[in-house]
Amino acid sequence: MIVEWKTLWNCIFVFYFLQFISVALSMECFDCPATSTTHEECRQKGHVAECTAGYATCFTEVLYEGGTGQTKKVTRSCVDYTFCDEEKKLHNKDGNCIIRENDYICVKCCHSNNCNMGGLADGNGTSSIVHCPALLWGTVIVVVYYYTMPFHGGLFGRYFRRKTL
Repeated sequence: MIVEWKTLWNCIFVFYFLQFISVALSMECFDCPATSTTHEECRQKGHVAECTAGYATCFTEVLYEGGTGQTKKVTRSCVDYTFCDEEKKLHNKDGNCIIRENDYICVKCCHSNNCNMGGLADGNGTSSIVHCPALLWGTVIVVVYYYTMPFHGGLFGRYFRRKTL
């Protein structure tokens, strides 16, 4: 069986294109008012919100009382990646919350649906390619394709030939 390499490449491109569209169109984050004083209050008053275009990062910001570590304010929402990254740089050090004597803020950013539903320390907001299995399998397909192309001399190159006239 000989498969035309261009046909295979087009299939892979369409697959990735559809995956990125579905991720962009369906991104949801938990949203709660900035007036929430605890994680529980945030969960009660909040709701799952569909993110608007350009806001594909789920954001959690918690203001803690210095010394006691008591939660004073919890905010969760959809934001753009740049904003979240800047807030993390401002308030976190090496990805970790900086605990201070005075009031301090901890920020967490994640990139999968509803990843900001849990608290900052519960591991619910991890961002990983595992959260999107289609992209993981798509990556596997591209790697296999790359190593099977005849002009790369891949392991299975004899099955993938350029169509000659």
